[in-house]
Amino acid sequence: MAHVASAQELLTLFSRGDAVLGAGPVYEPLRQYLAATVLPWLKHDMRPAVRRELLTVASRLTYLCAFTHFDMNRHAAAQRLYLTSAELAGEAGDRVGRGLALRGLSVQAHALGHFTEAHRLAEQAASTALRHVPPHQQAFFHGQLAVTLAGRGDAGHARHLSLADRCLERSSSGGNTPVGAFHPGSLALQRAAVAVSLGDRHAAARALDLSLRHRPADERRSRAPVPGGTRGDPAGHGPPGTGLPHLARVPRRPPGRRQRPRRRPAAPADRQDPPVQRESGGGRAARPRTRDAPEAAADAAGSRSLTRRGVGARAHRRARSPDPP
Repeated sequence: MAHVASAQELLTLFSRGDAVLGAGPVYEPLRQYLAATVLPWLKHDMRPAVRRELLTVASRLTYLCAFTHFDMNRHAAAQRLYLTSAELAGEAGDRVGRGLALRGLSVQAHALGHFTEAHRLAEQAASTALRHVPPHQQAFFHGQLAVTLAGRGDAGHARHLSLADRCLERSSSGGNTPVGAFHPGSLALQRAAVAVSLGDRHAAARALDLSLRHRPADERRSRAPVPGGTRGDPAGHGPPGTGLPHLARVPRRPPGRRQRPRRRPAAPADRQDPPVQRESGGGRAARPRTRDAPEAAADAAGSRSLTRRGVGARAHRRARSPDPP
């Protein structure tokens, strides 16, 4: 239990560090903590209940590590870490953690212009976790569905924005959890993302201004300007909660028109496994091979394999089914 408590404390510390300082000072210490401390714990024998708790907090830490890599534009590593977070949550039987990881993959896919894949992942995240979370986190999932629907030119985005509003009205607090927190400033930023997808830059600017005015004072990263707009909170790991890296990155389109994803430049030689891989023959995303969750986590965090006998349901292929193992 001491291991679980210390990991939960470090999760809160890393989350607050990212909110205040940004991903730069956080992502490498967090990766090293996962690789050198948390993942080796999973080799040890422990009571099943304690193991489930440790897997759950390891999943949250891996999710946060994925977000920091995404925020640093290290997309291949971010994808692997999001997938590993889903695997750890699945092994723990944690539907909420699995839903968070699927939502993170949805945010990444949307930011890179893979709008159909982003919506599929957002739907699976919601179907996995929506019934198991408090109202502010229900808004967290509805908001991402709105963003992805708008990205496809689907008018159904308005319904999910309305549902997110109603969820926040029922919520007493949305900013007290290190992962998956959500508040009116977060929803306003998602409204800005929707407006950008619909080509309404004036509405996006108004929503961004509203988002900044609703931000808690200590969310400094979400207030930091970047070229073309505001980085905001692209992954929603804690106080952050949307899919709007900045206004310049989302293609403008007239309402109701579908747009094909933009072609991206080739990755450098040392950057492999693009976040949403496409098979040569068509539109289905390539699936990573399956591995035990602790092994995948060790590889994703940069450490050697840490498998042990009896550990781990086989890793799920990415988001194929919303149900946990």
